[in-house]
Amino acid sequence: MKIYCIIIDTMPFCPEVLEINNMVKGDLLRQVSGCYTLTSLAQMLTGKLSTDLEPSGIGYGTWSDRLDSNGIVDWKWLETSIPFYLWKEKDFKFISRNLDILTVLFAFKKYPQFYKDSKGYNEAEQHEYIKRIQGESKGNTFHFLNYRNFHDACQRSYKFDGDALYKNQRIAGQEILGYFEKDWDFSEPDSLFWFFSDHGAWFHPHFHGYPFVQNFYTWAIVKDNLENPIDIKQKVISTQDFPLILRHKFGNVPLPEFSKDRIFLTEDGRAGIKLKEITTAIACRFKNWSGDFPLQLSYLIYHHPADNFLQRKVKFDRDGFTIDEVVDTSVVDEQLKEALISKFTWVP
Repeated sequence: MKIYCIIIDTMPFCPEVLEINNMVKGDLLRQVSGCYTLTSLAQMLTGKLSTDLEPSGIGYGTWSDRLDSNGIVDWKWLETSIPFYLWKEKDFKFISRNLDILTVLFAFKKYPQFYKDSKGYNEAEQHEYIKRIQGESKGNTFHFLNYRNFHDACQRSYKFDGDALYKNQRIAGQEILGYFEKDWDFSEPDSLFWFFSDHGAWFHPHFHGYPFVQNFYTWAIVKDNLENPIDIKQKVISTQDFPLILRHKFGNVPLPEFSKDRIFLTEDGRAGIKLKEITTAIACRFKNWSGDFPLQLSYLIYHHPADNFLQRKVKFDRDGFTIDEVVDTSVVDEQLKEALISKFTWVP
């Protein structure tokens, strides 16, 4: 039995996501994630905000304070994560390829069930690697792979205008589609595929600490070729739901029934503002649903260094693409504000 967790780093919700879903023939979800890779993966693999795990959250450089004498990042909460659950309950081995940031979250030298299989992003090596692991049958394995094309597109567009970013993202999207068509067999029996993006463009437009919707409202695609395929009825989820869904799949734990009025919480921290702290808290709620997906979003940001709240509202078309995003100068949504105050001790 295999789980393939495939991150397309920095890929926004864009037309190529719909093409990927058509290719995979999966279940398309939208998700509220973190605003950069570390927080998104911490949320995804533990089901908690990083501020639930560390006193100041997991900033870009927090890991350096957790190094032990052997040079291993020693997180005290690590054994509560979903890879540990799957290892203990179903004897899964966790195998990471080409996502170096996972070595910050997981102590590959410390635990024998965690492997760093190889590194690098060479296209030919990736093709051979995927061909090999899809042809293997070595017990239960959880494979974590990364595609950096959209992240690299941001780097090529850095300090350029939006047209350059859009052009480079379209190139990245076609590259991803080509890799998926060539490399993967999405019909592989006894396997679960979970594709996702961790956040939007990492440099634009919030160095100042006030994320926009494209920074944290991402997507996932699920293709379940195991017995009794997952039926995720709520199509807008949080990255923090990932452990709940896998515990439901492999441990028969009931899935919570979330209301469409659910308030989602996430967080952000900019290395240029505070290297080792989360500095921004976000609460959001979707409105005006058309079937499984919303047409509107309201979200409230609190940026700690500025001691300031900012509220925005967003409109989506029926395909889920953003039509409009503006600052909402009406009365602050007290339920969103209360959700922030209740969760983050530093929100006044």
